Amino acid sequence: MSVRALALASGTTGLEDHRLLIGALLGGVDSEWTLDRRPGLLGGGGNPAAVTGSGMTATVGAFAAVVPGASSPTQGPYLVVSTDPVEVPLVDGPAVGDRVDVLGVVVHDDVYDSTGAVSAEVRVIDPAVDVTTLPLHGVTVPQGASVGTGGVPWSSAVTDRRVYTATHGGVISVPDMAARNRLGAVRDGTLVHVFATDALYMRLPTGWTPAAGQPLYDALAGIFQRRPGAWTQATLAAGITHGAGSPVELCRTPDGLVHMRGTFTTGRPINNTELGQVPAGMEPQRLTRWSTAAAQSQPNNSARVEVQPSGIIRAYAVYEPSWVSADNVTWWGTT
Repeated sequence: MSVRALALASGTTGLEDHRLLIGALLGGVDSEWTLDRRPGLLGGGGNPAAVTGSGMTATVGAFAAVVPGASSPTQGPYLVVSTDPVEVPLVDGPAVGDRVDVLGVVVHDDVYDSTGAVSAEVRVIDPAVDVTTLPLHGVTVPQGASVGTGGVPWSSAVTDRRVYTATHGGVISVPDMAARNRLGAVRDGTLVHVFATDALYMRLPTGWTPAAGQPLYDALAGIFQRRPGAWTQATLAAGITHGAGSPVELCRTPDGLVHMRGTFTTGRPINNTELGQVPAGMEPQRLTRWSTAAAQSQPNNSARVEVQPSGIIRAYAVYEPSWVSADNVTWWGTT
C-alpha cells in the first residue's frame, strides 16, 4: 500500500504503518530518500547511551534513538528504546596490531535487508552484514587484550561517536549551503544548521537569514558600528595643558581602533615638541601623522600632530602660543 494512514477505524493499520507514520514526525535530513530521517539519540536527562567497561565487557546505558533504514528508500526510520544497561562482550585483541570495535544500535528487518532476522540490538557493529545502524562509541581493543591481561584500558580506549536528533519542528541539519538551498518549500520560521559554515539559519518570507554563528556576526557588523570603550585622559607634557572643558582623552574599540579628542593648549610656540603620552595599550602600530586645526595667525590655521609607536604625542609648526585640536585623530592600536 503506497498511501498510509495512522489508526484507521477499520483496524487495518499495521505495525509498519505505525512505524512509518510515527517516523514522519521526526527531524528531517538532507537525503535523496524522502522517508529518511535524521539519525541520533533523542535528547533527554542524564547521559544517554553512556558507556562503562570492565575487562572485555562494555556496558551501554539506557537511551532513546532514531535509526534510519538504510536498505531501501521506502524503509523509513526505526525508533529504538533501551530501558536498561546492556552488556556487550568484546572479542580478545588481535595477535598483531590494535582493533577498533564500534558499539551501536543494529536493526535487522527481513522485509528490507533479507537477513532473515527481525531484531534491534546494542552490540558491536559488523559492517559486513549490518546496514541499518547507529554508532554510539568506538573502543580501541589493544593487541593481545583479554580478560587475563586486564582487558581493555577503558579510561583511554573509548571514542564518543554519539550524535543527537530532534522531532519534527526542531533544527534540521544539512551538510552545506547547497543542501540548505534545496529546502525551498519549508515553512517560514524553520531553523537549519549548516555544518559547512557551523551556523544556524532561519527561513523568512525574504529567504534564509543567519540566526547564529559567524554569518550572523558578519551581518551585524555591517549594520552596527562597534562602540568604543571608556575614555581615558592622556598624560600631558610639562608646560602643556588642555582647553577648558576639553581634556585630551582617548578610547579604544573592541576591534582595536583608537580615537582621540580634546584640545592641547600651549603657552609658547612649539615645533617638534612633545605634547603628552597616550595611555598604555593605546599606542599606534607605527608612526602616524595628521594635519589638525590650530588657533594661530599663520596661514591655514593648522598644525601637524604625530603619535609615535612609543605613545609620545608631538606637534610641529605652531608658531605662537595657541591651541592644537586632537579631535577626530584615530589610529589602529597594537594587538
